[in-house]
Amino acid sequence: MPFGIGEHWIKAEGLVVASRQIGSQNLGTWRTEWVIEVHPTEGGVFRSAIKEPMVEHDDFRFKPVSQGQTIGIEYDPKNHSLRWDKSDPRTNILAKRPDVEKATQEQAFTDALAGRTPTPTDRP
Repeated sequence: MPFGIGEHWIKAEGLVVASRQIGSQNLGTWRTEWVIEVHPTEGGVFRSAIKEPMVEHDDFRFKPVSQGQTIGIEYDPKNHSLRWDKSDPRTNILAKRPDVEKATQEQAFTDALAGRTPTPTDRP
């Protein structure tokens, strides 16, 4: 269906199995494509390909992956197409890590309780 209507993306873990370079280096469209072995919580394991994103958005700055790495991925159960999980810090430099964020909040709370006010350089 065009424009994403009716698509239901499901989060899963995936294993990077292989990669190759595609496109034209002369035209500046040289990109990487990966084979990902997807391990859904329901259904069988399958493999599908995903390309390096061409455009980075305000909420997604791609962090390259390598063979053997486990990453978060999203897939469409109808056709097994893949897209990058923007919330995964393993593939998105801008993704927030809940454990780090929680530790930062806890430290700020403890400091405030003890009367210590963080300076602007102390803030993440």
